[in-house]
Amino acid sequence: MITPLEIKKTTFKKSLMGGFDVEEVKNYLASLATEFEILQEEYNNLALECEKLKSNLQSYKEMENILHKTLQQAEQTSEEAKNTAKKEAEYTITEAKATAKEIITNAYKDKQKVETEIADLLNRRSDIISQLKLYLNAQVERLKSFESIDLVTPPVKQEVVETAPRNKTSFFDEVLSSENDNNDLINSLLNKIK
Repeated sequence: MITPLEIKKTTFKKSLMGGFDVEEVKNYLASLATEFEILQEEYNNLALECEKLKSNLQSYKEMENILHKTLQQAEQTSEEAKNTAKKEAEYTITEAKATAKEIITNAYKDKQKVETEIADLLNRRSDIISQLKLYLNAQVERLKSFESIDLVTPPVKQEVVETAPRNKTSFFDEVLSSENDNNDLINSLLNKIK
């Protein structure tokens, strides 16, 4: 390959008439043209390769752009999903706290209601026991006063006694007998209450 320096330093022989040797100049120009054709072909090849590389570079830039946009979109979607999940979690927690508070409030109200009912039942029990004691004591006092009454049996006519069946007891005997049974019943009730 002929270099630019060689071209500058090239000298031609002088012809008899004082000019350059035409044959030598033609040969030099032919070799210069050959070299120039080779350079031109290499230049064209490099230009084509450069165009291909530019085209590829443009494609790569477009792909990089698309990837960059996709990555940004994925990051944005991820951030949105994270924010949505966070909001849903906060909402769920808020709802759970409200539900728990409501359950606790209802349980506390139920507890107070049950405690009030228990207190009322205990008061009613005490009232019933007191009333029952008063009633039973009053009945015991009545029985005692009834026992202290001196019962006088009216004279029975002979005819009536004879006509009355002998196996029957008198009304007063029955009352006294049932009073003793009632006393035993009342005393056992009082003992159980005490």
